Amino acid sequence: MPTSLIVPLTIAVILLIATIACVMMAPRLPKAVRIAVALVLVLLGLFCALGFVAAGEPGDYHAVWRVGYAVLFVSCVVAIGRLAVVRTRGRS
Repeated sequence: MPTSLIVPLTIAVILLIATIACVMMAPRLPKAVRIAVALVLVLLGLFCALGFVAAGEPGDYHAVWRVGYAVLFVSCVVAIGRLAVVRTRGRS
């Protein structure tokens, strides 16, 4: 696997772990932080949707790119949904 593919895949794994952490910590986050994180995740999700479409071009490893973009997009959508419907304990 070339280094031009290893670096983006490492970044994708880190972003996936960060979205999982946001979903797990959602009830403890203040409302302003949840909104800010959701906006960042919306931007990341839009980038992944655009990347998924652009990765359809013929070339080396385009299937790996499409799977990576799809996984990150789905994780962003799930995280945004979780941040939107979270129930806090006494805080807003």
